Amino acid sequence: MKLTETIDTEYKDISTKEIMQVKKEEHTILDTLIETCFRVLDAFDFNTQKSSFQYSLFLNGELYDSRKSPPLFSLSCKELSNIEYTQEDITSFCIKTPLFFENKNAALLGTFISALINIHFTQTKTDKAYEIPLDSFQEPIHYLGLSNKATYVNIRGTAGTNIGHKMEQGRITLFGDAGNYAGKFKKGGFLNIFGNAGNYLGHHMTGGMIRVSKNAGENVGEGLKCGTIYVGGKIKSIGINKMTGEIIAGGIKVFERK
Repeated sequence: MKLTETIDTEYKDISTKEIMQVKKEEHTILDTLIETCFRVLDAFDFNTQKSSFQYSLFLNGELYDSRKSPPLFSLSCKELSNIEYTQEDITSFCIKTPLFFENKNAALLGTFISALINIHFTQTKTDKAYEIPLDSFQEPIHYLGLSNKATYVNIRGTAGTNIGHKMEQGRITLFGDAGNYAGKFKKGGFLNIFGNAGNYLGHHMTGGMIRVSKNAGENVGEGLKCGTIYVGGKIKSIGINKMTGEIIAGGIKVFERK
């Protein structure tokens, strides 16, 4: 090989290594989280699930079976358990995600965001609040705070249905309105809504407290097993089926049974 060819070959090798290093450095944790979300959603068996009654309810923000978390939540937690990321990465994911997932269902993204929070908290046990901005999303996101274990979660914007679904502990603060079924099957902790709440607030709730600063819709506390629901404004109606616990509206105790 001629000297010029040797030099040229060595130059090309170095150049390729440098390019690969730059590409590696440019690939951020946020990129990894977005890719993981894509992979999880693709792995989820839409073809078989779409035909099921349960899946249809899930996509519409009305999880039917209280005994199980959505399969997507379990799958998301499994995929995220081997990735190291920060609270700031979760916030960035919420801001950037709509650019990549604008055609994805709100229930799918809310479930993945909830998994992001739970896995990070399980690994770090931080007392610092998770900041979840919703301004970038074109539609309300369902299932935020699903099975929440984190100490503090601040959600800013209008939430979809089932915020705080099966919440276990900690404090979720929503700076905005909530859709139907806020705090559904809630087990513990404090769900604080600085706005209005839809129908079926605290549906089959078994523990903890829900506070709504403004008004709530119909069937508040339907199937309530334990806990307190406080509504600062008016309630359209309260539930009637097998209820025990406490409901307060406008400073007046409208229901109590132990």
